[in-house]
Amino acid sequence: MTMFYGLLINELEVLRSEPLEEVFRERAFYHKKQNTFFDTWIIKNPGFLPLVIKNVDKEKENFVILSCTKTFISILNLRLNESVTFFEFQAPSDEIKSPLSY
Repeated sequence: MTMFYGLLINELEVLRSEPLEEVFRERAFYHKKQNTFFDTWIIKNPGFLPLVIKNVDKEKENFVILSCTKTFISILNLRLNESVTFFEFQAPSDEIKSPLSY
């Protein structure tokens, strides 16, 4: 099983106002330099979300930044602080077969 770490972003404005494009560009450069797999995704309304965050508002547009690297998500969590909700889960599992098949 793989451990996944994520941040729930309830407001589209956070994606627009934060320099996330730059963060992802730096992340891609890091993985290319280290010759490792790029393990970070932005997913809109993922199907697994109600399974990992019980009180999620399914009527809203929800965005998730998902990664297998806890340190990266923790740093983003500190940077975005009040605008996000941290979560973690293991997959594949009985409930979540594939978190990337949204």
